[in-house]
Amino acid sequence: MYDKKKFGGNPPKSWADFFNTGKYPGKRAIPGIPSDASPGALEAALLADGVAPDRLYPLNVDRALKKLTSVRSSLVFWDTGARSQQLLESGEVSMAMVWSGRAYAAGLELFEHGG
Repeated sequence: MYDKKKFGGNPPKSWADFFNTGKYPGKRAIPGIPSDASPGALEAALLADGVAPDRLYPLNVDRALKKLTSVRSSLVFWDTGARSQQLLESGEVSMAMVWSGRAYAAGLELFEHGG
């Protein structure tokens, strides 16, 4: 999910764009839950780094971590779904990897408040 106001008519369209802080400046929010093995940040990093979706597994963790490290100064980690939504609604991040229900709720909140 991304903030439409910050990117206008040239919004991010891929995981490569999510990791392109030159073209799309601003903070990004990703899940940072200790010992959570659910899909997410590692897969996104690998896709952004050019790995084909059908070649993701087994995960090349070193490669994924290298890609994440390349944007580390732009990352904000969330540990609850509520926090991911709050980061978007407050404008603290310009893009976020969030659960679909939270993305929907954030969209409604922003629409209701004219954001």
